Amino acid sequence: MKVKIPHIQSGVDAFSPDRTRFSPKCSPIINVAHIITSHRTTSDCFSHEAQHRVKLPEYVLDFGLVIPGKVYSQTVNIINNGSIPVSFYAHCKHLTGTGFTTEFESVKNLPCGETQTFTIEFDFHSPNGKTGQTSIILPIQLTDGPVVQVKLCAIITMPTITVSKDMLLFDTVQCGMCQIQTIQLQNCESVPCQWSMAEEVKPLKKQQRLIPAVFQMIPCSGVLFPEERVNVHIKFRPVEGCSYSRRLVIHVSESTQQVFITARGQAEEARLEFCPSVLELGPCLPFSSECKAEVTVKNHSSFPIEFYSLEFDKQYLKEEEVAMF
Repeated sequence: MKVKIPHIQSGVDAFSPDRTRFSPKCSPIINVAHIITSHRTTSDCFSHEAQHRVKLPEYVLDFGLVIPGKVYSQTVNIINNGSIPVSFYAHCKHLTGTGFTTEFESVKNLPCGETQTFTIEFDFHSPNGKTGQTSIILPIQLTDGPVVQVKLCAIITMPTITVSKDMLLFDTVQCGMCQIQTIQLQNCESVPCQWSMAEEVKPLKKQQRLIPAVFQMIPCSGVLFPEERVNVHIKFRPVEGCSYSRRLVIHVSESTQQVFITARGQAEEARLEFCPSVLELGPCLPFSSECKAEVTVKNHSSFPIEFYSLEFDKQYLKEEEVAMF
């Protein structure tokens, strides 16, 4: 994920009405020298208490798109390129419970030309799935000077997937054969989404045999970029004649979302009936005329069945005889 790394332009008028937004190409820099200089030129107009209540226009530190549970950090440089030392401290209590944290200690008499560096982290946990824009002001108080306002903001987003169908109804399929249906997955969010799909596996009870998977996903996993779609083929291949109703689960990485698709199908096995089931031949003398009996085979299935018997396959018997020698 791309994260904007901001930069504060130096030489901004302390009483300018415009905000200063960090450039995404450089580390953030706050230039306090010009602020102090501009403030001291007007200090005679304000009392000491009023000076501390003066708030300067906001500097914006934008973390961009963030995913709950991941830690994002940015480093801010405060540089004193003026002619006098500068002291300042941050009101970090304002960040409590917002997901933003920093170990900003008070700085006393930062020498001319020196730089003070501190890191701001964003680690947001959303138990209720909250998303959207969030922001907070981090005030930095200059000793005997105004308040520098740094606005920390981020857009909380959760990787999610939408599916074209939540129910798949397959026809009656012959065991050993298969039927395929197609669904479409789409990423409607602004961040890449890693997904995987499989049959839901339920805990087995005592003396319960493992149920084989009869639904196969092609592909079964992948990565979807924003606004991208992918077709997933669901193959129904039953192993025994019965009704099937399974839940297919789509897991989304770094997300609390789980998408369920119900897949149902009916399987039919080949059913042949031999009449009679036991063949009895009458007595006959050796080398006499052949004794014959008739067997009737009935197909009770809804589809044609091809069957054979190796005992009456002359080609097979010949090959077996050759193999014995």
